[in-house]
Amino acid sequence: KKIEENELSLEDINKYKSEWDNQLEINSDIRDVRNGEIKNYKTEDLFKPVLDIIKPLGRVNRMVVISKLQDSNILNNGHPLIYNYIIRCLIQNNTLIEYKINYSKKQPDDNQVIDDEYRNNEIEYVGWRWCLVGNIVDKRIYGQDHEIKYGTKHFSPGTKVYIAPNQWGDGGENLVVLGNPRHKKGLIECVIRRDYICNFRLKKIYPSLVLDRMDNSEYQWWGNDDEWKNCIISVAEGRNDFNYNNKNVINNETKEEFLSNIDKINIKEETIIRIKNNLSFDNEDVLEFCKNKIKDSKCNVYRIGKNWYCEIENIRIIVNACSYTIVAANIIE
Repeated sequence: KKIEENELSLEDINKYKSEWDNQLEINSDIRDVRNGEIKNYKTEDLFKPVLDIIKPLGRVNRMVVISKLQDSNILNNGHPLIYNYIIRCLIQNNTLIEYKINYSKKQPDDNQVIDDEYRNNEIEYVGWRWCLVGNIVDKRIYGQDHEIKYGTKHFSPGTKVYIAPNQWGDGGENLVVLGNPRHKKGLIECVIRRDYICNFRLKKIYPSLVLDRMDNSEYQWWGNDDEWKNCIISVAEGRNDFNYNNKNVINNETKEEFLSNIDKINIKEETIIRIKNNLSFDNEDVLEFCKNKIKDSKCNVYRIGKNWYCEIENIRIIVNACSYTIVAANIIE
């Protein structure tokens, strides 16, 4: 049978060039073909739809999961090898727990392979995980002129970030983190220098937007057993010791240091007007009023992100940790 060939004109080539370049850039072996369209997927693009099917199943045989995935509408040509590879990635990412099952032969001539990855294996969605957490440094030294920078390009000072295990053989100098970026809503996942993080500690992550991002990440994240927990505690202690002895890291100040620098607290004129309205008083010296409240031994002082929160009686005063500027003062409902 003769195959018709259509030579593309230069105009056609230019018309489709950007689309072809985009397909090549994805460079994926996972393609969905339906309704005359071809869609290329990266492996992590399929993590969420696959997990949506696995999560309700509990602990289940791997072959059963693959069968259900094939019956789903995720891919039009979902070969079991594709789904098995995605499951392997999710196990490596500690999103799924793998249980090895040893089946005995039913009959002497049973040819079932003992180490069959499909049948002799059960999987289960983790549901929560341990994580290493830290805060972005308030200040850092930058460049040959030792310029002081506040926070990082992506994160404000004091921002809490969730830190993945070391991904490369650089001794943990660069770290994958999740956090809320400057001037944007939602979470971003990016790579930053270890020197830009302080106050490393252990945290348990329950179902949330953070856990969802970890589940669907292309990077490896922590698991939920005691081995991972002990590993994180050890890593946190080591990195806190490193920061303490590193002159290039300016660690975030403690509550005691903040209170000792109370004379640095300042306020803007527009904030004074707003505080007077919030607290319904005519006190002329709002700055001294706030300082005296913070100095009071009964004042509860704690930090969240880039701000110090000072609560006494029914008043909450918020102070920026870097500039010592009073951001707000209001009545606690």
